[in-house]
Formats: sequence, structure tokens, C-alpha cells
Amino acid sequence: MTRKFAIEVGFDERSADEVAISAAELVGNAVRHAGAGVLELRAIEGPRAGIEIVVRDRGPGIASPELALVDGWSRGGMLTPDSMPTKGLGRGLGAVQRLTDAAEIRTTGRETVVTARRYVGPPSPTRSAMVTFVRDG
Repeated sequence: MTRKFAIEVGFDERSADEVAISAAELVGNAVRHAGAGVLELRAIEGPRAGIEIVVRDRGPGIASPELALVDGWSRGGMLTPDSMPTKGLGRGLGAVQRLTDAAEIRTTGRETVVTARRYVGPPSPTRSAMVTFVRDG
């Protein structure tokens, strides 16, 4: 669904795949950590067309959003080869950061909302630096 929407907005196939991967990673985190969540996809219109992906859940929140972006970090700790089969790879939020132009993580002990934007066209040269963290509560 996300890939199809991205193509309708104007993304080429590879970029649409990257948008779909980003949405899948965020939805997977919501299900894994909160049991459920909500995905919203919005077209961004204007001179910088693109897609905004918003995933919200009612889970426990992310204790350290900065560390959650580090590859290999999952569920509050660094993964070891023995823990990977049960805790994933710890690369989901880092992948979203690398595949989108801007992202914001808003988290409390009751809710997490991740908003990511990807624009049609060449990637932003500062893509990996465009993450904002807001920890409320």
C-alpha cells in the first residue's frame, strides 16, 4: 500500500521501495513494542513534493531515542550475537533515518509518534542529520 501510494505521489520504483521499507520498519516497531499502532500516509504537495509517514502507538515509549538510532541497539540495550534471533537486528530506526529526509521522534511513557518525510528527487545531502527528538514526561 505504501509503495503504491509513493509511486502515485511521483517517486520512482527504488525510492518508493525505500519509503515502503521506512513505513514497514515503523509499523513493525509499533506492533513489537506496543502491540498495535496507527499508520498515516500523507502526500506533501508544493515545490518539494513527497510523503509524510506518521506512526503512533500507545506503548511504553522509547527510553533513549538517540541510542535507538544506533545500529545494534534494541529494547534498551546493545544486541549480542546470542540475543539477535529474539530481539531483531536493532537497525530499524537507523534505517528510517538513512532512508528519509527528515524524522521526528516524540515519545512519552504513554505514546510514541514518529514522523518521517521523504521528498521526491535526489536525497538531501544532510539526510542522516535530520532527526529531532522530543521526550515528554
